[in-house]
Amino acid sequence: MSASTPGRAQQALLRRRLHQVQAMPAGGFLPSPCVSICTMDPVSGHCLGCFRTLAEIADWASQSPEGQRAIWDQVAQRMPAAT
Repeated sequence: MSASTPGRAQQALLRRRLHQVQAMPAGGFLPSPCVSICTMDPVSGHCLGCFRTLAEIADWASQSPEGQRAIWDQVAQRMPAAT
């Protein structure tokens, strides 16, 4: 596995963050999905670590809490099933 391929630890970290975010009340800013695997998949256009698009990554800090939650919802849909 190369340094740019997400491993089980990074996937587990992203899943833990997703569960934390889902439990957070609406209205507050959310933690970033970034797990420091910053490589874009040329086919899907999603980051191999956090499953966001370049636009979602670039716009994260300027998003409202609702916008951040919408991005997390997209991340959850794009994540592979747990193995």
